[in-house]
Amino acid sequence: MSRITLKALLYGAFAALLLLIGFTSFLGIDALSGLNDRLHGIVDGSAEKVKLAARIRQDLLTISRAEKNMILARTQEEMGGFAGVITKTRSEMQSKREQLRSLATDAGREKLDQFAQVWDEYLKVDEEVKRLAMLNSNVKATMLSQHESRAAFDKAQAIMISIVNKAEDDLTKVATLDEAQAAANEIKLAARINRNLVEMQRGEKNVILATDQKQMDEYATAIDETMADLKARLNELDVSADSEGKRLVAQFRQTFESYYDLHKQVREISRGNGNALAFELSTGKGRELLDRAEAHLAAIVKVNDEAMQADLQASNENYDTARNLLLIVFAVSITVSILAAWIVVLRVNIVSRITALIGKGDLTSSFNPSANEKDIYGVLRSMNGSLREIVAEIQEAAANVAAGSEQSSATGQQIAQGATEQAASLEEISASMEEMTSNISHSADNAQQTEQIARKAAIDAESSGKAVKETVEAMKDIADKISIIEEISRQTNLLALNAAIEAARAGEHGKGFAVVADEVRKLAERSQKAAGEIVTRSKNSLEISEQAGEMLAQLVPNIQKTSDLVQEISASAREQDSGAAEINKALQQLDQVVQQSAAAAEEMASTSEELSAQAEQMQSSMSFFKIEADVGSGRSRGSKTSAGKATTTAAPIRSKASKQRAHEIEKRGSGIDIQMDEDDTAEFVRY
Repeated sequence: MSRITLKALLYGAFAALLLLIGFTSFLGIDALSGLNDRLHGIVDGSAEKVKLAARIRQDLLTISRAEKNMILARTQEEMGGFAGVITKTRSEMQSKREQLRSLATDAGREKLDQFAQVWDEYLKVDEEVKRLAMLNSNVKATMLSQHESRAAFDKAQAIMISIVNKAEDDLTKVATLDEAQAAANEIKLAARINRNLVEMQRGEKNVILATDQKQMDEYATAIDETMADLKARLNELDVSADSEGKRLVAQFRQTFESYYDLHKQVREISRGNGNALAFELSTGKGRELLDRAEAHLAAIVKVNDEAMQADLQASNENYDTARNLLLIVFAVSITVSILAAWIVVLRVNIVSRITALIGKGDLTSSFNPSANEKDIYGVLRSMNGSLREIVAEIQEAAANVAAGSEQSSATGQQIAQGATEQAASLEEISASMEEMTSNISHSADNAQQTEQIARKAAIDAESSGKAVKETVEAMKDIADKISIIEEISRQTNLLALNAAIEAARAGEHGKGFAVVADEVRKLAERSQKAAGEIVTRSKNSLEISEQAGEMLAQLVPNIQKTSDLVQEISASAREQDSGAAEINKALQQLDQVVQQSAAAAEEMASTSEELSAQAEQMQSSMSFFKIEADVGSGRSRGSKTSAGKATTTAAPIRSKASKQRAHEIEKRGSGIDIQMDEDDTAEFVRY
């Protein structure tokens, strides 16, 4: 029966969980986004509007308080300060009104318009209150009454008291009844005038303290009546007074006129009644308009509070909805997770039993053939079959490896034996090269001595023509030495030929040595040729020396030329010495390489033996696995057959390798081809 694969089940479960998690995340993010939007709406909207309305209301109170302080202020400086506070607060309040209007809804703008109408009316009243307060009439009148007017009043009253005192003195000095009556009448008139003065001053204070024009008019009428009575009594007193009394009355008249002028100024200033009118206007119509403005602001705050409550209610509803959905999705996620885990555990238990058998090496388990290949059960079935095949193949391969390692061991031993023989041959070649190097060094010493003799002969020929005979003998000696050099060059050529033959025998390892030997041979040929030329020239020089001493001047250049040739021979000998040293060094390196090859061959043989032992151990380890009997026997038979094939194929491989090496030797030739021509003489360097 076809079942859902474990992979499909896991994919489905994880996909469902991811979808649920994604849906949950989306709900959470959407709820948080809505909550954030509403929070911003409350903070930047309703709360901001409530805050602005509260600040506007505070500004109303600030303006009202500054207005009252301005009414109560006594100096213009204090009034100016409070007026500045009102102006600044009105400007700030206008900015807040504009901010509030930009945030308000249609209903809020309507209430703001209503507030604006009332506020405009209040501003007009406020301007009038400020104008009246700036008059400061009550304070000015009070100050004038308490200072200048008071001083004038006191002065006039003092004169009237002097008149009363004089009349009382006169009364004590009268002699007749008429004089006594006249003195008493003066006292009475003076006392009446003094009482009129006090009544005028009291009326003046009442006018200052009066709060409306009617009271001021009543107090002014009373003052005018008192003034008329005072003048009448003063005229009577002036008529009845003696000369001294008249002088005092005239003085009183003058002082009283000064006081009366100040009194009229006080009354005139008081009639302005600015402070009282400002206070009345501020506490009356101004208070009413201010209360109406506050009522409109309260309505605006109420509207915004209701909006805040609505936002809060909507936020709570969104929270409840998101919470319920998240709880439902969480419950579904838990259910899906538990169901998927139960099915996975069930499948894993089956797989665990099978893998336990495989871990014990039992590969004979039977599987349901209808299982899906993509399911883990089907994969285990395929793995079990593959393991059976792999174990059988490993067993077969182990047998092949054992056979091949034995063949490799035998081959390594053969290689090691060949390397040992090559090392012995190289030691012989190295001894020959050491001998050749010694001969070349001897030739170089002789060439150097010949050079010295040639130079000395040239000097002697130039020094004196008498040494011609000695020169002839020296030339003969030179000819003999050159014959020796020619013989040395011939022997060097033979040694180079033998070295080339040995290098050819060394094969690839002797290629570099062959090249060096070829160069040595070329140098020897050049030396032999040069020696022959020197012999010929020396004989010619000898004949010329014997023919005539007068040819000495011509003989000197020839001797010089001979010296140059000897120098070339010396340089060639030095080159041969250097080349021989390099050949000897190359032979030593080649000897080391051959010895290393021998050691590597022995190590390869040892490794092959170890590999054979490892192959046997691997065969023993593979016996841990248990497979079908027919498959195991077939594999064993196959292993033996394969081992046989490996044994039989090793010989053809070696035979093929031997044929290939023989073919390469035939291509290179059975001997050494040495070019004896003189095509490379152009490379010879003259020193």
